[in-house]
Amino acid sequence: MATFNPHVFVRPQDPQPGVVATPIEVGEIETGALQMTIFRLQQAIREERIRGESCLRGVAAPQMGILRSVIVFDGNPKEIPMERRFLTTLFNVKIIGRSRNTRLENEGCSCINNGRGGVVKRSESITFQALDIKGAPIEGSCDGSLASLMQHLVDHLEGKLVSDIDAKGDQHG
Repeated sequence: MATFNPHVFVRPQDPQPGVVATPIEVGEIETGALQMTIFRLQQAIREERIRGESCLRGVAAPQMGILRSVIVFDGNPKEIPMERRFLTTLFNVKIIGRSRNTRLENEGCSCINNGRGGVVKRSESITFQALDIKGAPIEGSCDGSLASLMQHLVDHLEGKLVSDIDAKGDQHG
């Protein structure tokens, strides 16, 4: 029997990059398969915290080879101790608004080059729509590092890697 390893990230040579994640239907949220996906994503973040080897704050299902529109992230302020932080799960996240103000960020990714990435242009604030963990439609906004994280995770849902986007925000390929 194979050992279950919840922390297996895809690599650029795998077929997932470039493929858009399949949306989640509200009726799927309580299914065992989707609950296992959520568990795997949460476990990847928790294991990184335990090891203390990474600053992993969020993960999208395609990063683990699961082509579904699911993200799990830590949106807590840095001041909150690690043991008191909670993880947020969202489905079908779409960015519907971006601030005109942008910044260049040196952004890493677990999918490429051992966590290295490149310089990318990110909006300082965004507005998004999604389904929450119970399937209810929500609209939210965020800024700063959380906005950057959300943009990064949505890129994965859209089949993009950091290496596909240059500092001007242009798509490669």
